[in-house]
Parts: sequence; C-alpha cells; structure tokens
Amino acid sequence: MNAKSWILSVAFVLLLGYLVARPHLVTTWRVVGADGSVIENAANQAACENDTLAHNQRPADVNTYGKSGCRWTVEFQWGW
Repeated sequence: MNAKSWILSVAFVLLLGYLVARPHLVTTWRVVGADGSVIENAANQAACENDTLAHNQRPADVNTYGKSGCRWTVEFQWGW
C-alpha cells in the first residue's frame, strides 16, 4: 500500500466516522406544568403553544399541573 492510498483510506475512515457520530444541537419543545414538571414533549414550537393552550383550557389539567407553559431547551446530541 503506497502513501497516497493509505492517506485516502484514513481520510475516508475519518469522514465516515464524522458522518456517523457527528455532534449537533437539537431544540426540544416541552409543555411544562407550573411546578416545572414535563407534561408532554412537542414536535415544534407551534405544537407546544397549541398544546399549552389546550392544557390550560381543560380544568382537569389545570387542577393537576396548574397553568402550563411552553418551554424549550437546546440539547447536544450525537448521530443523525
């Protein structure tokens, strides 16, 4: 194996490793109760706000969780 093919092989393995285990930030939206407990996870901001409004209009939910709010966190994840 000559030097050029060895370098190409190493570069390919490194590229493949990066694509499989690449780090990225993910924004997670959650409907949370007044005490900060997570009621449910939402797909996006609009769903979080809609779910929050729905929870705040249902007496059973308000009695259980208090008035809920829509919160987001940014999480660091590996992979796709």
